[in-house]
Amino acid sequence: MPKISVIVPVYNSEKYLPRCLDSIVNQTLEDIEIICVDDGSTDGSAAILNEYAIRDERIKVIIQKNGGSSLARNIGIARATGKYIGFVDADDHIKNDFYKHLYLAAELYRADVVQCGYYKCSDTATEKDVRENPLVSSDLCRILDNMKKCYVWNKIWRTEFLQQNDILFYDGIFYQDILFNVKTVCLKPLYCFIDYSGYFYWCSNASSSTNHKDKLSKRQHDKITALKKSLECAKSSGLADFEYKYLQNFLIERFIGKNEMSSKDLYRQYQTVFNHNFRLRQKYYKFKIKQIIQNIF
Repeated sequence: MPKISVIVPVYNSEKYLPRCLDSIVNQTLEDIEIICVDDGSTDGSAAILNEYAIRDERIKVIIQKNGGSSLARNIGIARATGKYIGFVDADDHIKNDFYKHLYLAAELYRADVVQCGYYKCSDTATEKDVRENPLVSSDLCRILDNMKKCYVWNKIWRTEFLQQNDILFYDGIFYQDILFNVKTVCLKPLYCFIDYSGYFYWCSNASSSTNHKDKLSKRQHDKITALKKSLECAKSSGLADFEYKYLQNFLIERFIGKNEMSSKDLYRQYQTVFNHNFRLRQKYYKFKIKQIIQNIF
């Protein structure tokens, strides 16, 4: 059994893929398996993967028709044999000691999930170090208080924990990470935050296809879907009323911003999802007052 199964979903990533793979194969924690799922790439990504697989027997390459990153990650989870599971996006990269830090913390605290900080990078901006305070807890409210965002790539999960609770990615939507993380924390795992940053998250630039009008519209719709599914999951998990409200407020504060508040139609949809939550109304009125003041001055 490898210590960690690293799952890399790949789609048309030939520009950044060598940098990504180099950072994984050169980990100081060598006892890992690297599961690369090519999601129907039409560029040279598959050739790069096969080339690396020839050089390093730890790399397993799976080729599939385009089905989205959720499906690619789920296939990786199904094939994983490691004690823990981690994810790396093909356009990102990691420090050489990234998985060593996460693994040692998981073993020390016998944690189900270990999370570290990350560096936010772009072609035009300098690296920004984003990290949470150190914490080991299974208390839902304390975990949410300490969590800034719901990414999946700056963590490792105990494989047995994911498999026993049937935790997979919801297919076909953006913001799949939100739902995956909510499913996890609602089960109240032993969660460990460490004071270390080792993941380089590469943000899309302004000309990226993700900024296309149709894609932006889908993103807005998918965010509503992800938050709605997250609350449905929380209800079915048997949380106490105060925990459920705490989760509602966490999602409102972290994932509903000025873009959502500036649209009456979107705000009405969020009202329906959150059952007229007071924190959501308060956020909406604050945004409107700020908007009025800006228009006046």
